Amino acid sequence: MRVLLTLADAPIRSEITAAVKNIAHIDLVGVAGSLRQARSYCLLHDPDVLVIDLDMPDGSGLDLIRECRRLSATMEIMVISPVADDLTVLAAIEAGATSYLDQTFRAVDLIAAIDNLSHGHSPVTSAVARIMIRRIQQMAPPATEKRAISAITDRERDVLWGLAKGYRYSEIATILSITKHTVISHVKSICRKLQVNSRSEAVFVAISQNIIYIKN
Repeated sequence: MRVLLTLADAPIRSEITAAVKNIAHIDLVGVAGSLRQARSYCLLHDPDVLVIDLDMPDGSGLDLIRECRRLSATMEIMVISPVADDLTVLAAIEAGATSYLDQTFRAVDLIAAIDNLSHGHSPVTSAVARIMIRRIQQMAPPATEKRAISAITDRERDVLWGLAKGYRYSEIATILSITKHTVISHVKSICRKLQVNSRSEAVFVAISQNIIYIKN
C-alpha cells in the first residue's frame, strides 16, 4: 500500500513518519512538507493513500485534494487537521476527502486508520462524525433530484447501500457476486451521476435524496 504523507508541522510529520515507516504492508513513498513536494511525489509514485493537512505553507491542502480526485476516483485521501469546524470538514469532504481526523487523533492510531481506509471504510473522529450527520440532516435536495435518482441503476443502488453500511469494496463484491473492479467502476459512475467527488459525499446525497434507505 503506497502512502504519501503531506503535513506542514515538522514534529507531527516526524512522529507520524516514525509510526508508519517500519510497517511491512505500508510503502511510504514520500514525506512532504509542502504542496509542491507532494505534487512531485504524486506524479512519481501514484499513491494509494494520501494523508494531508489542509494548512500547508504554500497553499491549501484542498487544492491538492481536488487535483488528486480529478486524477483518481479510487485514491484514498485522509485529512489530519487540528481544525474541525463545520465549514472546514465539509469543504474537505466535498473536495474529495474520504477520511477526516481532528486533534483528538493520535499518531499511533494511524496504522489502523489507513488499513480501514484502504478496505473501503471512512474513519473519522467523533466530532467529525457529528458534523457529517448534521450535514445529512440539513442537506436540501437539489433541483436536479429527479434526474439524479432516475440515472442511478438498481445495481448502483446496491453498491451505494454497501458503501453506506461501511462495507469494503471486496465485501460488496462478494455480496453482489461481482468483481472488486466492477464495484470500483460502479462507484466512479455513481460519483459522476450524482456530481460528487467522493464515495462519502455520494452516500450523503443518496440518503438525503432517498435514493437509498438505511435502517439500524
